[in-house]
Amino acid sequence: MACFLKVQNNMLRPTKYATFFITMVLIPAIFLYASPTLKDLGLPKSFILKSEFYAVDSVKEAREPGFLSFHVTAPHGSYDAEGLLALQKLLHEIQVIEMVKRNKSEGGFFDGAADSVEATGEGFVNLVTHPVKSVEGVGKATGKIGRGIGGMFRKKEEGEKKSFGEKMLGGSEREIAKELNVDVYTTNVYLQELLERTARARMGGKGAVMVAKFFLPIAGVASMVITASGVNSAADQLANDTDRTELFRLNKNALVNLGFDEEAVRDLLNLPYYSPRETTYLRFYLENLKFADNYQEIFKTALSANSFQEARKILYAAQIAAEAVPEFPKFQRIECFKEGIAIQEADKIVFIVPYDYLDQSHLGGQVLKYISELKQKWSKSSAEIWNGGKVTPGFSSTALLKGVKIRDWLLFKEAK
Repeated sequence: MACFLKVQNNMLRPTKYATFFITMVLIPAIFLYASPTLKDLGLPKSFILKSEFYAVDSVKEAREPGFLSFHVTAPHGSYDAEGLLALQKLLHEIQVIEMVKRNKSEGGFFDGAADSVEATGEGFVNLVTHPVKSVEGVGKATGKIGRGIGGMFRKKEEGEKKSFGEKMLGGSEREIAKELNVDVYTTNVYLQELLERTARARMGGKGAVMVAKFFLPIAGVASMVITASGVNSAADQLANDTDRTELFRLNKNALVNLGFDEEAVRDLLNLPYYSPRETTYLRFYLENLKFADNYQEIFKTALSANSFQEARKILYAAQIAAEAVPEFPKFQRIECFKEGIAIQEADKIVFIVPYDYLDQSHLGGQVLKYISELKQKWSKSSAEIWNGGKVTPGFSSTALLKGVKIRDWLLFKEAK
């Protein structure tokens, strides 16, 4: 600091060197690494940022580099969604909740759930769709209703030991979720409450409680993503139609048949960072990639996840890899890194990363560093980076100068 500042007239003033440093280095750096705006993202058409049901108010960098956090307001409360895929799913859920709420007088679907929320005196404000810190940021309302935002992310095997009535309730919730095209394993507490109360009403023989058939202007999403994903579609069908207990058993047996240790498989299926739907996805991804040398690293990386962010990265990167099999059926080797999955193909290297937004930041530099090192290690002449979301033009230009091609928006193929 002494070389940049000096005392003049009892005040600290910048020297000419400090002025040069601020003008030529700090200001460009701040501009280069500033958080993107909603306009900067150039989102696919499936992202309607403002409707009669909600408004996406702002975006900022999430705690995990490469991911973004969105603030969304709706008539029934506000939400913070971390990640583009979480945002996409959340917008659909909000729309379903609001449409059900507005039609409650016709079918009685929303009766009870709305009263329960209003009775807390707090409202569902700041419903964070983060499955790990299940109470943080949710407020008193959730606690009073008794279903934390990550309620299903408990020890899953313990959750299998249900009474007959509870199993019937779960089946009814699945059917209602299918009718509304929402995920029965949602982390949205408001939607959880709606599904449970409607299921209980059906079990109680209240024939007037019917699920209204709504016209939804955006596609329903039982999956955590909307893509042209054949792998996810098959996994979704299994998760939608199968009891939680049976789903656990089927996934366990499938992974053991792939050669993974049964105890390790149980540990993975019981990790708090994955929902039953997401462990089903992982199982299908591994089955698609089992021909590749070292594909077991994906399982090991998923099992070693110590946070929701780590689990999300390997899940999304594995999805892109599994989807690429028909296009590049001769993956020779897979290696997992903190930033993503590297694949050695017959004549090139593909580095798959799952980020919302990849730019000329430290993260972008690390991704380029790894693929350059692997290109030399594996003696390949061609290299590509595939990203789940947007890649900025500046990063693309830097990559091309290093002989690396770019493909982006791979988690949103259908939307694009």
